[in-house]
Amino acid sequence: MKKAFVIGLLFCCINISKAEDKTYASLMKQAIDMMDTAKTVKSFVTIAKKFEGISAKTSKKWLPYYYESLCFVWMSFADSSAGLVDFYLDKADEYALKAENIKKNESEILVLQAFISQARIRANPVMRGMSYGQKAFLLIEEAIKQNPENPRTYYLKGASMLFMPEKLGGGKKNATPLLEKSLQKYNTFKPKSPIHPTWGKDQVEDILKKIKERK
Repeated sequence: MKKAFVIGLLFCCINISKAEDKTYASLMKQAIDMMDTAKTVKSFVTIAKKFEGISAKTSKKWLPYYYESLCFVWMSFADSSAGLVDFYLDKADEYALKAENIKKNESEILVLQAFISQARIRANPVMRGMSYGQKAFLLIEEAIKQNPENPRTYYLKGASMLFMPEKLGGGKKNATPLLEKSLQKYNTFKPKSPIHPTWGKDQVEDILKKIKERK
């Protein structure tokens, strides 16, 4: 009798867990779809709050923190007002660290942290280019090491190189092969699930198009 009760309880717990996972995936997909079309700080704030709500209920999952961080990175591009860029990116760093504390050595989180560093350069390229550029480079190299098939690694590496002086190994000639490699990776890339990161392909295609037009 006790054995039957334990088995029944176990199946009940499994069913509840499956239902919770399904709800989690559904809420995440809705928020990600919203983020894919968002353009304003206000819309990104709304979406970040959705991810915050999800992470409050599932604190052991890294993806809600990852996307919440990414929302703040996009905010820094949507509103580059003096003083606000670092505010947005400080928040992005905060949530990226929470994701990292849950999932160590994850290529996508390393890419995100590199993206944050690159975004900080925009606030003061002269003063920040060297330090944050080096930090982003090291993070990208580690991200490639963790997952050589991640297309976002080559995207960020190529985009960074594009704006470097040619005498330092940058410029269109050196950046283009990396961006083309990134696009090839995007065309074959398969995310681990429908809610894992897929962003960046449109940006790579846009950069390559502009490079060809300038030729």
